[in-house]
Amino acid sequence: MNRDTFEVQSEQEGERLDKYLSSIYPDISRSFFQRILKENQILVNDKPQKANYRLKTDDIVCLLYTSPSPRDRTRSR
Repeated sequence: MNRDTFEVQSEQEGERLDKYLSSIYPDISRSFFQRILKENQILVNDKPQKANYRLKTDDIVCLLYTSPSPRDRTRSR
């Protein structure tokens, strides 16, 4: 399993997790992230969270995936 990891900056504090992920991957729908959050494929500080989790500065968001990366899927469009 592969992973993309992001550290939350102060500007993103208080933002919903699903909205944050949609801003990183603009070509992927928020509903997709809501679905994979339910499947525990996204962790915050090594713990599963719900889509409505409010981010805190220095949170570590980790997206787990099998190849290809969501970033690769958005680039190929």
